[in-house]
Amino acid sequence: MKKLVKNGLFTFGFIGLLSMSLPTSVLAAETVAERCQYEAVVGVNPAFQTTNCLLTEMALDYNIPPEVVKAVAYRESSWAQFNSDGSPNISSDNGIGMMQLTNQANFDQERLEMDVLYNIEAGVKVLDEMFTRGNLPVINDNDRNVIESWYFAVMAYNGIKPQNSPVRQASGERNESAYQELVYSLINRSEQGTTTKQLSFEPSDFNYDPTSDANIEFPVHHFTFDNLTKTKYLFDIGEKVETNTRANFRTSPSTQNNLITTLPAGEVLTITGAFTYDEVSPNNQFVWYPVKRTDGTEGYITSGNLNPLSGESVEPAPPVEPEEPVTFSDVPVTHYAYDEIHYLANNNIVGGVGHGRFDPNAPLTRAQAATMLTRALGTSTNAPNPGFKDVSTTHYFYSGIASAVESGFFVKADNFYPERTLTRGEMAAILDRAFDFPQAVGSHPFTDASGIFEYNITNVYEAGVTSGVTPTTFAPRNTIDRGQFAAFLARSLNEEFRAQ
Repeated sequence: MKKLVKNGLFTFGFIGLLSMSLPTSVLAAETVAERCQYEAVVGVNPAFQTTNCLLTEMALDYNIPPEVVKAVAYRESSWAQFNSDGSPNISSDNGIGMMQLTNQANFDQERLEMDVLYNIEAGVKVLDEMFTRGNLPVINDNDRNVIESWYFAVMAYNGIKPQNSPVRQASGERNESAYQELVYSLINRSEQGTTTKQLSFEPSDFNYDPTSDANIEFPVHHFTFDNLTKTKYLFDIGEKVETNTRANFRTSPSTQNNLITTLPAGEVLTITGAFTYDEVSPNNQFVWYPVKRTDGTEGYITSGNLNPLSGESVEPAPPVEPEEPVTFSDVPVTHYAYDEIHYLANNNIVGGVGHGRFDPNAPLTRAQAATMLTRALGTSTNAPNPGFKDVSTTHYFYSGIASAVESGFFVKADNFYPERTLTRGEMAAILDRAFDFPQAVGSHPFTDASGIFEYNITNVYEAGVTSGVTPTTFAPRNTIDRGQFAAFLARSLNEEFRAQ
């Protein structure tokens, strides 16, 4: 089955090739291997639950719903990197390994064949690139944690060709054999209790010649649907959830002879720990959460059978004072922003992404930055609607965005672009507006900081909040990640973190 990264179906160009490289793959692979207690043996596929862990953890590291990554991998290879004789799993059209990718200048052919984790990360990286490539339709607010948001990225992973059109042009019927439809069908079958929404489209939403191999054109760039499905892998300890249907409540994380009782739909439970993988059943792709009933009974329930508590606001819940200092498994004490991240977390300004992780390397969106600033400065959460065309009142970060705009941290315009990643130049501007740093009396040393943000860059530099990526370059157009923004925000709030 041909992939988008095969045979010239999609050309990345110079910048794309750079972004598709895997400079951090060794580090990412090592941490994922450690979390999954995986020791690679060339020619031998990992055990099923080990593979489950490897795919899940790599997906979480890239802020992709694990349900999506696992279904793509299963559709591609049934989770097989190697054939039964130990040779690499290479398809008739040269798809390689578990994620069925072919060699490009940006991937190492031998590692794609022989290194399970490299192959998985390459496929996950491709999915991430498809999600952010910018010329595919988006669904609702393009929330990365919503499973259906990845519909067109999954489509593009295989190729935006006529055979993958969501609807058949002649009849208008749903194209059940489209690659992405098969992947979503796998999600619904393998993630026990998870039912994604069947998205409805019109023939006019897609332009293509069914007799040609030319790419589909997308005259409609934004689709809106109700009742979409958030990933079930990001519930936090202490979070209230409810069963979405009748669900089996068990003494241990498996489906083998351990039933306590069957819970009714709508029963409220409390998450008591991080999710875990199946202890007994070798072929269960879903994970289990330890939970507690209101009567104190503790047990396990499958992730797909849980939903956030209904009737609650779609805004992030107000942070509560932690009983114990917050720590994150992916922010070790050696991390450059360890002190700043934990300072913000323990002052209820930032939270993790679930599963005890902060995800410091994930790109920071404008919506996330607005919410972090709102929390940091205690600005009003009842600000008037700024009237953005692309931010509805039901947007997950609506209150933070409205408050940040009302406070003047962001410029009001027709659109806010909530899912667009924040740049270093924009970061300097919003921090300067938010904290009103003294006007700099000196100058900056950066050769690339002239232009619209130069005034702000000079102020935050003189205040000791940020320096350049080199002694003479600031890189104002570079995107900023969660760890970097946490460092800059903490320095803005607390002078003890600033450069001396």
